[in-house]
Amino acid sequence: MPTCRFSVFASVILMPLTLSVVRADVTLRYKMEVKTNAALPARMAAGAMSQESLLRLKGGKGFSAAMGVDSIVDFTTKEITILDTATKRYAKMTSDQFAQEMARAMPEMPAQARAYMASMKADVSPARVTGGTAVIQGVEAEEREIAISIEGPAMPNVPPGPMVRMVVHLWSAKPGEVTRVPAIRELTGYALWSFATMNPAAGMGKMMTQIPGFPSLSEALMKEMQKGATVLRMRMDMFMPAMAAMLQQLPAGSNPLGVGFDPDAPFMQMNQELVEISTEPVPDSVFAIPEGYHEAPAAELIKGQLAKSQAAYGAGSNRPSGKR
Repeated sequence: MPTCRFSVFASVILMPLTLSVVRADVTLRYKMEVKTNAALPARMAAGAMSQESLLRLKGGKGFSAAMGVDSIVDFTTKEITILDTATKRYAKMTSDQFAQEMARAMPEMPAQARAYMASMKADVSPARVTGGTAVIQGVEAEEREIAISIEGPAMPNVPPGPMVRMVVHLWSAKPGEVTRVPAIRELTGYALWSFATMNPAAGMGKMMTQIPGFPSLSEALMKEMQKGATVLRMRMDMFMPAMAAMLQQLPAGSNPLGVGFDPDAPFMQMNQELVEISTEPVPDSVFAIPEGYHEAPAAELIKGQLAKSQAAYGAGSNRPSGKR
């Protein structure tokens, strides 16, 4: 699923934009896992991945490291710096330029595939408070749920209903934790400012211009996620009801999923959870280009980093991100 891998890479870069700009120093470390249904055959699986990501914020700047990709964001100038630690190269660009370069790096979609995707209809339901609660790194959180449905045109031998259904569970800090936990107070206080000035939803939409309908879908999803300001845990389950129904209709012995396949189980699941939160001082050097690095074309660096993230995704790497 190359589009999913591209989206994961893009979200890594946009992570500082989707959180906030803070006055105090804050360090966040997340663990992310992506896995496919164990019953899927190898040719249908997208691979598995387990990674840690690091986010450090100070004085209107953010540093993130995940999937072998390091980046620095200056919220005041809206400038993004991509760092290639392997070759000691860097590239600076505005957030708009970054989105444009990411769009160019996206593999060209065949005309027939584009036409088919253009015929699909996507719907994002408003976030629903489930009543579920959890304590994550000492912070009380409440759960919200967002449902996404993608329907395609009627086709012979394809059961009616959504082709893809995704359910996103978000655990956000309760309102009372804003005054109790300094780090949560800082993150929450500037979340709306971040969305208003950097507009990560629009940036994600520009990256995915080759996928018809994706820009509006991503914008709707981002707006719903924004309502939860400080997300401490996220789980996304992706279901493919039409494919599951088709496979179940196959004659006995010809179903590639075997007898252990549960049609109601997700085809893919992504989990991300906060595993560290700290307000310890962050050195200014974290947001500086390391000594010995040389500037390189943005397009060249982004293509290389995308390939690196895809390799890490496919290999199921468990290597934690670098620490600065």
